[in-house]
Amino acid sequence: MFAWSTLSSCTWITDKISNKVYSNLERPFESEAPSTFVAYPSSLETEAIIGGEGRGIDCSIPSLGDVAFKRPDGVSDIRLRFRQACVNHDFCYRHGFATYGYTQNDCDLALQESAFRLCRQIQREGGSDSKGELEAGTDPYSYCETEAKKVLLGVALGGAGSYKGPGRSTYFEYDPMPEHADNYLIARAMPQSTVTADPRDLGIRAFLFKRNSVTMVGEKETDPPTGTLIPLISDPVAFPNARMATPPQVLHGRSDAPLSSLARAGFTDTSLEVEMFHSSTGEKDAALKFESRRDVMQCKGANGVTDCDVSVSKFTQKGDEAEILSFTHRGSLGNGTGPKLLEHRLDPPLAYRTHGLDTQNVHNAYRFLVHDLLVEKDAQGNATHVLVLARGVGVDPGGHYLTDNSAKEFAKQVLVTRQGLGDGPDGATQRFMLDATEKNEPLSLVRVRGDGTSALIGVDWREEESERRDVNPRLRTWLLGPNGLPSEGKFVDLMPEARDCYMEIPPIIARFPQMDEAQIFLPRFTNARQRGLDMCATPDDVADPMLRFDVLLTRLRLDSSSGLQAVPDHGVTCDIDLAAQLNSPYASTIRDRANRSLPSTSGKALAPNSAAWNAAILDMSHRWRMSQVIASRRASASGEQAVALTVVFNGFTGMSLQLLFHVDPKRGLVFDRHAGGEQFVQSCRPSGVEKTADSNENSVKK
Repeated sequence: MFAWSTLSSCTWITDKISNKVYSNLERPFESEAPSTFVAYPSSLETEAIIGGEGRGIDCSIPSLGDVAFKRPDGVSDIRLRFRQACVNHDFCYRHGFATYGYTQNDCDLALQESAFRLCRQIQREGGSDSKGELEAGTDPYSYCETEAKKVLLGVALGGAGSYKGPGRSTYFEYDPMPEHADNYLIARAMPQSTVTADPRDLGIRAFLFKRNSVTMVGEKETDPPTGTLIPLISDPVAFPNARMATPPQVLHGRSDAPLSSLARAGFTDTSLEVEMFHSSTGEKDAALKFESRRDVMQCKGANGVTDCDVSVSKFTQKGDEAEILSFTHRGSLGNGTGPKLLEHRLDPPLAYRTHGLDTQNVHNAYRFLVHDLLVEKDAQGNATHVLVLARGVGVDPGGHYLTDNSAKEFAKQVLVTRQGLGDGPDGATQRFMLDATEKNEPLSLVRVRGDGTSALIGVDWREEESERRDVNPRLRTWLLGPNGLPSEGKFVDLMPEARDCYMEIPPIIARFPQMDEAQIFLPRFTNARQRGLDMCATPDDVADPMLRFDVLLTRLRLDSSSGLQAVPDHGVTCDIDLAAQLNSPYASTIRDRANRSLPSTSGKALAPNSAAWNAAILDMSHRWRMSQVIASRRASASGEQAVALTVVFNGFTGMSLQLLFHVDPKRGLVFDRHAGGEQFVQSCRPSGVEKTADSNENSVKK
């Protein structure tokens, strides 16, 4: 067996290969960090959307790839140093095409760019991980350029064949700066207090981002409902101030502008501008305009008022008002302090609080960049604490961050910093370690009960398709006690049916005021062939005109022994006739595309089973699978609040589908009817109900 010194001497070979295969990047002379993934809730009721397909997120560099990276003593594992870039790359490969239209090349280029910026961060901070550049004896740009190319080479080797394009990619928002996306659709459920009194309104607003313009689309039912949806479309509006067009987040307590985004000018600076979406709908159309707030994300410093240095940011609710939480990992630069958390109020300007998470200097603070901020809320939905997760960061016996940490256990443990919000003393900051691997990392913090009891939640499953067929997916959970400290991590098994493709589309965990328990929705789309023995591994490449939409329902119940259980409820099944959908007036663009892409006469009706017809059927099947799914509330004609699960059809909202439920005190969610779907949604029924000639949506098999 070769010694490490022998293997590491071969790095010149991989350096040369990487520099030959991959192109150079434009060198950024500023030191801004790459973007950190942010999970966007699509409604106020959404507690978590669990992306990643239950496969874990990490750097899939094979062990042999270690020889590509010369690793001096004290320098951490390459998989930790570039973990932030790898996490985004994993999400991009699994969800990038469906959500933003990202190609494999887009994902790989973003990985290379992020790895380059991370390398610059590491060298600038001067911690133990900066030894690589010092010993390399090259200029910092050339060194980091080569390192970034080798990361891309290693991930390409370890994750070969894992990119998911049409028919395999599923919808999950993760990119707070979709710089490479220029034609994509994002939808949000409007807070009920801001939706018009029209009970026909689905309560969903979709936003088409095309280049740097935004068009808003709402949908409402006919009266009486016929299945056809009436679109309410605004004129395209330019995104303000040439900022990067960024999807909105749902705000609490802002009836005048319930949607706002945090937009950067680009990667070259961290300045943020709040863009408030002012929208309205009429009987036949809609209107959209923007209000820009540059004054919100500014801070006072020695040189006066400047843009706040922001690494990660998100909106939340505090005291029934909207607030912005931002985190800077670069507090250690120049002032001898650790990372900081800031609370920004929208009004008045410069109203913010600063929380110093630690007074001790931290090297390698880039390790705080990997994870989204997790917000802990009370029963009313007001933010009380923020949890900051970091791998490779340790604490000393006094509870302070270690200045330098060897990070040997980074793949098995994650440090959690729990910071109280408001005027409480920063000395009450809590830090604790979780035994969580990269495969079941807690990406979500969920209120599992109406009293505000919360739990950190991750997914624990298998990577390989063959293994996933034999093992139920399960949740890894850590309940937070009254003192904020977590219980020992426990596994919560999901129902056996969940292994049959129900984790490919991200499950949604939501809370509704009529229910004490959190509700999990597990959706999937399959054709007959995919419902066979190896359904999840079967490519969706056959033009089957019959598609099935299923959703499993389960509740998270906290039992008497203070343990969580997943309690299955019934599900809902809908049959979709794609051949009938192809005749929808909203499918004209799909028909035209199929005609233009194959030897056919544009404008003619597509002959069944022709090449163009098959292409159009397959396109619609892919679009259903890539559609955004939203759990929310919707006001009924009687004024009662129904629970709605909306499938926003990818690219064409007029063909969307909404399932409506009422809450039964004993049975949980009970399916009532569907909205939309014209005549191509043939039936929707509770799972286990066999379709018969006289069956209807409210029939239940006895």
